[in-house]
Amino acid sequence: MPPGSCKALSPNITVCLSGVGHQATKAAFQKILEYPIDLVISWGTAAGLTQDVRAGDLVIPKFVKTTEGTFQANPWFCQQIASNIPIGMKKHHGTLSDTGTLLQSVDDKRALNLASNCVTADMESGAVARLAEEHNLPFAVIRSVSDEVTTALPAAVLN
Repeated sequence: MPPGSCKALSPNITVCLSGVGHQATKAAFQKILEYPIDLVISWGTAAGLTQDVRAGDLVIPKFVKTTEGTFQANPWFCQQIASNIPIGMKKHHGTLSDTGTLLQSVDDKRALNLASNCVTADMESGAVARLAEEHNLPFAVIRSVSDEVTTALPAAVLN
């Protein structure tokens, strides 16, 4: 499935692959509005911003913090998602920070944590949260931590 495309998996589930960043997310969101929507889920990967958030952990944040404000994910849907995560798989519920760029270095991640007090960050969930609010739709976020606060991104990821 190429970025920017949507596919109805069933009458009740449609998946739309946005690609990376705010602009791609906004474009995908416009496409998903062509389908009946009860909930928007932002899923993918996130950077860890604290020592206790490890690669492979799941993040189901209660809030998404952006430069425009903080958005609350739908509590009921977040609880439903969290209650279906297998026992033993570590999950976090702290606030996720929206970032417009890749957090390339350990210093970038630590600085964002100090400025935002968030446990993880990604480049799409903030756009999803803003657009969901604009369209009066509930949203939830589920992210797998791809890189820890002590891990700089390798050069291959940056090219």
